Amino acid sequence: MDYAAKHQTFVKQMTPLYHKLQRAAQTKELKQIRVAARYFGKNWAKYEKTIREMSLTHYGKFERSLGLMRIAITAEKPDMAKIERRVAELGKVMAKFSQFKVQ
Repeated sequence: MDYAAKHQTFVKQMTPLYHKLQRAAQTKELKQIRVAARYFGKNWAKYEKTIREMSLTHYGKFERSLGLMRIAITAEKPDMAKIERRVAELGKVMAKFSQFKVQ
């Protein structure tokens, strides 16, 4: 499998989705945030297995970040500051993975 190509495709496809999620979080509109997060999550699922095969460490960081973000978004009384922190953490994971050198 050409992991370098898969890596590039993931970064190319998911970065705009992350930016959409980030913009939604900045609006503080919970409905927009939920829609953007759901769309990001559905697309993450397409790449999940490949990311796990490329780097178990990055896979774990994505899963942790996405899980905590989902919890914050679906809380009974969502805390916008916490949601924004979780989205920012996901951004850091995305940035680190985009710099990852595929072997």
